[in-house]
Amino acid sequence: MTRQFPPDTQYTRDYLLFHSENRVVKHTNVKSFNVFENMHRNLLIWDFLPKTKDGLYLDLGCGRAPNTIALALDGRKVIGADLDPKELGPAKQWVKASKLEKYATLQRENMNKLTFQSNMFDYIVCIEALEHTEDMRVAGAEISRVLKNNGTAIISLPNSTSIMWKLIHLFKHLRLYSCPNIEYGREFHHEIPLRHIYKLMSDLNLEVTEMHSLNILPLPMVYNFLPNFLTPLILRFSYWWRKFDALLGRTPLIKIFGSSVILKCRKINANSKNEKINKENEKRSEKNA
Repeated sequence: MTRQFPPDTQYTRDYLLFHSENRVVKHTNVKSFNVFENMHRNLLIWDFLPKTKDGLYLDLGCGRAPNTIALALDGRKVIGADLDPKELGPAKQWVKASKLEKYATLQRENMNKLTFQSNMFDYIVCIEALEHTEDMRVAGAEISRVLKNNGTAIISLPNSTSIMWKLIHLFKHLRLYSCPNIEYGREFHHEIPLRHIYKLMSDLNLEVTEMHSLNILPLPMVYNFLPNFLTPLILRFSYWWRKFDALLGRTPLIKIFGSSVILKCRKINANSKNEKINKENEKRSEKNA
């Protein structure tokens, strides 16, 4: 199968049309904000994906499965998993309509207790889902369990130290903004400082090899308050904003201020981790001697 993703212009159009037709929320601005931000994040994921299409992928917390669809369109075998049947229903329709059953499978899964075998997946994509679990360590341990040794996990989490989240909390306090997580009926939403995110990954035997961030500049917050008839104009501008934001999101010292971080992690087994720690301790001892 020839590569169909990107071009991001086609992906953007399909993604926005699908969500606007299928997602029903009370506040249209909340929908617009989420779609705009998610579109940008989902495109950045591809910076971390290998060119080879071998291996089995898990799109965990896939929702309506835009990333599952994108991976399948690119000829990669993927399982999309989500707990909410209301999300999976339209996703299955999308897979069927796109004739991607050969590449994509969708099933209901609880992140805290996955039914998959250990060391099953070569790649796991978990985008803005881990923070919605009651206990992130339990769900994170399941990710580590089903990922093969030296396998790759691409995990996106909110960064509470960012400018964006500080503005969101200010606007919520002033009653100018409705929290999307409450609107979508999500009980849990953990916002985590970046240093705690790295500590969590380390505890899960996931070594962070690369990190990007997004929304260095709080443009989506501005977009949130614009009338819907300006959406086509904003979408034209969004291409260049995403390019600029992606550049900032790769820049050392600046990227730590993004509202969301995307981590590329490599699973290391416990023995390798202990050996690494012992070597570091030996080096410290030699310096102190």
